[in-house]
Amino acid sequence: MNEKAVDRIFEIKGRSFNHPIALIISKEDDLDLLTDNIPEEAKTLMAAFWPGPLTLIFKASPSVSPRLTAGTGKIGVRISSHPIAEALTVGLGRPITATSANLSGGRECATAEEVRGQMANMQLTVIDGGPTPGGKGSTFLDVTTDPPALLREGAIHSAAISAALKK
Repeated sequence: MNEKAVDRIFEIKGRSFNHPIALIISKEDDLDLLTDNIPEEAKTLMAAFWPGPLTLIFKASPSVSPRLTAGTGKIGVRISSHPIAEALTVGLGRPITATSANLSGGRECATAEEVRGQMANMQLTVIDGGPTPGGKGSTFLDVTTDPPALLREGAIHSAAISAALKK
């Protein structure tokens, strides 16, 4: 929600402004800050996979920075199952960005030391939550379309999403 902080993320990562940045929220009620429309399919998927590695793409409310949406008018949101991300969102009482901690196009970092090494020239505060488990990232599903469109298959497979929607 802080435009300067969002711009700083793009600066640190060397990321193009035409790539959106997803958000992590602490509870479903936080969606009210980010979107005015939560389709029934999204509610079904949230019940099945949140907290967890499913990022749902919603139509963004006008209050959401166009920097986060990359001008698409859509915002990616998930509830993380990671205890540190959960503690941050609960403690701050607002969404946090959910971008990876590496330079844009660079190799993914698995430890705080790797982040510090890759971004040595930046003034950063790094929270060391131990090594990441690795593996596939979040699955991205656009719920602004009917049926929802799979944008990136990650840790949650498309078959599991289809099965949840058929129940």
